[in-house]
Amino acid sequence: MGGSTPGLREMLTELDNFVPGEACAIASSPQPSALGPEVQTAGAQEELIAQLFLPASRYVLISTAGVVELEKRRPIDILVRVLEERHPNRVRQFFEAYGAPEAAAMCINIASSRPGTYPVDAVREAIAALEEPALVGEPRMPEDALLGGLAGDVGGVRASAANGGLAGGGIYMGQAVNPNPEPNWSSAHRGLCLYLTRLLAPVWDMHITTSAASTKAKGADAGSSVLHCSFSARTMAALIERLHCLDMFLTDFINRRQQQGYSARYSPKQGSSISFGGGYAPSAGGLFGPAYQEEMQNGGMAVAQQAAKRQRLNHAAQLEDERTSRTRALAAKNLRDLVYDSDGETVAAKLISVLITQQLDNAATSAGGAATALGGAVSGVEEVAAMLQKNCPSYFKEDDRAFYQASAKLKAAETAPNASARAALVSDALATLSRVPLACNLEYLVSQLAYLRCYEGIVDVPLRAAAAADPIGAALRPEAAGAHEEAKQRRRAAYQHIFSTLRMLVSGEGNPGAAAGSGPDAQKGLTSQERASFKSALLKAAFKSGDVFFLECLYDAMIAMGDATTLLSSDPPHLERFLAEHSGLATATGFGSSVVYLPNNGAPVGPLNRRQVQLAELLAKFHIGKRRFQEAASVYAALASRRSGPGESAVGLEERVSALQAAVLQAKSVGNSGLVDKLEADARLMSYQAQVAQRLEARRSLLGPESEEEASELGRQASDLATGLRDVSELYNDYAQPYKMWDVCLQLIDFAGSAVDAALVRQLWDHALLAAADHPESAIMGDSTSQQPSMLSPPLGRGIGAGLTARMSAVAALVERLGSQFFPHEASFPATHVAFRMEQVAAGLWPTAHAAATTAADGYKGDAMARAMLGACHNSLPAALRVYELLLARRAPGVPEAELAQVRLKVSLLRSLAHLCRAAQAEVVSALVAPGLATADGLALATGMGQGRAAGPQAALTLAHREAGNLADACERYALEARRLGDAEAEELAGVFDAVKAAAR
Repeated sequence: MGGSTPGLREMLTELDNFVPGEACAIASSPQPSALGPEVQTAGAQEELIAQLFLPASRYVLISTAGVVELEKRRPIDILVRVLEERHPNRVRQFFEAYGAPEAAAMCINIASSRPGTYPVDAVREAIAALEEPALVGEPRMPEDALLGGLAGDVGGVRASAANGGLAGGGIYMGQAVNPNPEPNWSSAHRGLCLYLTRLLAPVWDMHITTSAASTKAKGADAGSSVLHCSFSARTMAALIERLHCLDMFLTDFINRRQQQGYSARYSPKQGSSISFGGGYAPSAGGLFGPAYQEEMQNGGMAVAQQAAKRQRLNHAAQLEDERTSRTRALAAKNLRDLVYDSDGETVAAKLISVLITQQLDNAATSAGGAATALGGAVSGVEEVAAMLQKNCPSYFKEDDRAFYQASAKLKAAETAPNASARAALVSDALATLSRVPLACNLEYLVSQLAYLRCYEGIVDVPLRAAAAADPIGAALRPEAAGAHEEAKQRRRAAYQHIFSTLRMLVSGEGNPGAAAGSGPDAQKGLTSQERASFKSALLKAAFKSGDVFFLECLYDAMIAMGDATTLLSSDPPHLERFLAEHSGLATATGFGSSVVYLPNNGAPVGPLNRRQVQLAELLAKFHIGKRRFQEAASVYAALASRRSGPGESAVGLEERVSALQAAVLQAKSVGNSGLVDKLEADARLMSYQAQVAQRLEARRSLLGPESEEEASELGRQASDLATGLRDVSELYNDYAQPYKMWDVCLQLIDFAGSAVDAALVRQLWDHALLAAADHPESAIMGDSTSQQPSMLSPPLGRGIGAGLTARMSAVAALVERLGSQFFPHEASFPATHVAFRMEQVAAGLWPTAHAAATTAADGYKGDAMARAMLGACHNSLPAALRVYELLLARRAPGVPEAELAQVRLKVSLLRSLAHLCRAAQAEVVSALVAPGLATADGLALATGMGQGRAAGPQAALTLAHREAGNLADACERYALEARRLGDAEAEELAGVFDAVKAAAR
């Protein structure tokens, strides 16, 4: 059967009255319950519970003498008879028979019953029994009870202990200490708890609401549903009546106890609740107490959403989903959940809030004018508020009443006949709300104020609520530890209502105030101009706030909304301090004090996350807007040198280079040449470092699984390079030279600018040119620097060897790329040596591995060498011609004269000179046709004459004629040198020089 099933028992009852005749049958007569039909009243086996709601049981007995109706007395009826007799012994016997708590519960039932239910004498005696310690005892702590018991048993513990032991001869060792002692409550207290438990038992586990299909109306969905209260009116009336009577009895009982000298533990005037031992003690907070405010401020169900369901037609689908979820949650709650769950008070408060808001809406929509609307709304609120304050003071306080009065005025302001009347109503409402900020439903209130375009109110009321939620200012005092973070969260919850309105204006989604407005313009969207005006007014009001923490939260919200441009252009207070501190570039000295700005103060900052980097970049833009370019350069320099970290705090070398380049730009605006030089040097060195890291990563990606150790080492070195700027010697000795990055070695030598052995530089160039010749594709792909277009004409011809052509193209690309970076620094760009090596490659004389297999006929016949040298010399024809003049005259430093005497090499040199001379011819012809349009460098060939641009057309023409003569003289010398070689191709080149000479004359 299970342990919960009661055992069977047989009872024999002797009737007091004589029933004539022989009994034939007996049956119970149904009795009406005080509760509704939805509640299952306890049966006869639970008579002690059933007697609260059912009258005495009646039976119909049929005998041979007739029909008799009998009534069975309930235990409470027996107690009433006993109390009326005023016999102390019989009362004590009743308490002993049923137990003191059970008898006390019946006495409370009698004493708190509606007048007229029981005789007055019985009620008076029931109250006296509850005050009699001999019947119900007195509350005491466990140790007091123990001492009292020992004293009764052994003649007094204190006396025995004083004599060194107990009366029986034993030694009293004391009582074990209970760290959490609980009092032994009196039977009257336990009887009160028992009475309340049985009073609420029939409805304790019943759902508060039930979902039923709503009546199908025009335009309504067939599947929609509404919630109905599960309790019938009769059940509610019976329970409320019993609870009201109990409240009156307890009030009188406690007042009488106070007059007898007992301390007050309950004051109904304060709206508190009785604490029933370990049972439930409802909070004494108002309707919008701390729990409700926290829930509402964290985005819980709000009254504004209820109003939005009726008015915001464009959000009908979203609101319907929200309503459905809330309906399901409420339908699943029972009375036990409402009492014991953490959100029980919040749910009750929301129901009350909806009731009053509906009253406001009905009064506002049914009124014909502003005055009528105000009167109807306020009177409706007053009526409901008075009822709520009387019936549930724990949930509805005077502050809540003031809030709804102000809401009624705001509703009336929506239909005010003119602007002055509206302003007066809004001002009056705000004055009231400023006194009770914690009672405000901020979400609905802010929506109302937004509809009324009361920008100051949208900011002021939430700020007052935030200040009231943090009365000691813990959010502004970091030393408050845990209370500091909790206070910041409470303040942020209030600020969010301001930010939500601002977010609508920035994003253009939604209409602020549409949820609360009931006027004709409630559903009209705002134009872009109206949104801009609304946002400007709202920000103007917000920037006036003296709450530094609010301003920081506002700035953070605007940046998250993507409206940083507006923030910077508005120049609000404390913005620089906020950006400096939260970006990690400054140290805080406390709210309200000055900020110590420490960007790039010698030690790298960071690591910084993405948000901090964004704030630092905004700080730089802030300084630029203030024309503080040196501070902006310092911020960018700090970003470039910051420490790297894991995840989003990692810093790429390209990002560092970009930050340094931005710093250079700002430093140039200052005009500080020393700072510019330093930043430019750092940016240049960082770009070389990034190039080294890219090469290491590329080399690592080409390694196979068998080279796992080498790949790991390459990855580690690339990661080390990303942590910050390295010294130039470290880059050269530890990375570029060991890994044969010859071009990077040359770049680092050029960057260092110190005296380097010319032989070492020529050797590095040889290594770089050999690497390009051996790996043509890599060399060509490595040419990522855009160069100025060459002034040479398209190639005159191509060699027959495809391999030689590819090598020549790779070598020429390398020379043009590096030479353009180094020119005219001879220490890093020995032009004559580089041109010599290029011509050797073209002639098939170098590298040595290719020289034996190459004949004069296989040599390169194109103009890649001349084009590369011209590009390396920044398109300066005089500089390029000067290089080849020195090689042809065998006066080039570091170039062996014996190798310059080779016929194949001389032919290659003359071929490149022929290409350069043809380019010079084209420029001379252009200068003669259009004087004054010659190039900036002029032609000034080997003679060095004619530098610069002519001052006027006539002078330009004179200069062009002089340079044409110089070109003709040079071509004559080149033709003579070609003919002296006695080679067929050299003879052909001599003809080219003669043609150029003729054209120049």
